[in-house]
Amino acid sequence: MERLKGRRCLIFRQTDTAGHKAALDWAKALFAAGVAVQVANLDGLLRGDGLPAQDLADLCRRPVELESLEKLSAELLGNLL
Repeated sequence: MERLKGRRCLIFRQTDTAGHKAALDWAKALFAAGVAVQVANLDGLLRGDGLPAQDLADLCRRPVELESLEKLSAELLGNLL
């Protein structure tokens, strides 16, 4: 993690309890190593078939649910500005 010091990291957290815990553990470790960390919240976003997305791969599968991608983009851009 020392190689990442001074860099920025974006974590796409899975929506289940284990995903929340893993994202928090990674974020703490990266932050302690001097990495700027941002976590993308995928909760409530839908896959293209209308089912809840569990992770980033779900959001990227076809067909794409554009409203979910727009929500995620708006959140990420809002946090970066």
